[in-house]
Amino acid sequence: DHYIDLIYLVYHIGYKTGVGIDLAKKIRELNKYIKIFLMTAFDISDLKNNPDYKAARIDNLIQKPIHFSDLRNMIISALKTSV
Repeated sequence: DHYIDLIYLVYHIGYKTGVGIDLAKKIRELNKYIKIFLMTAFDISDLKNNPDYKAARIDNLIQKPIHFSDLRNMIISALKTSV
């Protein structure tokens, strides 16, 4: 058996389309324990108050650009706290 512990989405999560957040919500419906990271180039300052974002229970919202070492540390930390 294979288990997925983390999904790293680099997907368009624009405020008008919300496609990335919708995808994260669908993933969350299938697996309530999986860690979901979303990366975007959009401003994320007010996204955390968005009801759809909250419903998706995204573990890490990342704004580009990001240093690889920071991303690696986020992934390591998330996997340490996996159920």
